[in-house]
Amino acid sequence: IFLCSHTLEHIYCVDTFFEKLDEVSNNEDLFFFQFPSLEYLVIDGRFDQVHHQHINYFSLYSFSILLARHGFKIVDYQYDRSHYGTLITQIGKKGGKKSFVKQDLITEEYIHSRYKLFKDNMTLSNELLNKLDGNFYCYGASLMLPIINYYLPNLIECIAIIDSNSKKHNLCYINFDKEIIGEQELQFSENNLIVTALSTKEATRKILIKLIERKALNVILPLNII
Repeated sequence: IFLCSHTLEHIYCVDTFFEKLDEVSNNEDLFFFQFPSLEYLVIDGRFDQVHHQHINYFSLYSFSILLARHGFKIVDYQYDRSHYGTLITQIGKKGGKKSFVKQDLITEEYIHSRYKLFKDNMTLSNELLNKLDGNFYCYGASLMLPIINYYLPNLIECIAIIDSNSKKHNLCYINFDKEIIGEQELQFSENNLIVTALSTKEATRKILIKLIERKALNVILPLNII
């Protein structure tokens, strides 16, 4: 059994990868791959997840084409929309040129329309932050917070970043020079908060519930689908 979890999107030359995989495997082996789904990245408008750490993005259709070039095929698949819109696949060897995968292609026009909607939403959120004039906190010192700052330049005007992980406290990002502090230092009911831990739907939903329960003065979510 070969397992590949959230690795394929980081590999520079995927053709070389599958050539090597073909050399060290046989027809009885099982292969399981999961990686970000291009379909749901576009459908959910999560263009903030297009970033420097990912070299490749695959749809179910484009992945089946890649596999067919190297004698592999998709045996089964499913999506996990709560976690990066992940595409989970089981693949096998031989007969790859005729995969059962049948789906509508995500067209260039659709990608452009979803990206425009994403940018419009970010622009509105950025204007809202501007009106708050620095009177807000970021909630969630996520790995990708600086990428959100790329789309929301006014984010850097925050007072500080709130995070429940004490190991992050008193630290800051190299390219986002704001201190990370603990929740105990904040009176939620008197402060504006913008959610910056946005990597997965599941995590974002839990944070929203938490902030509502803590009666935060205002909660800003810079996404239109969660």
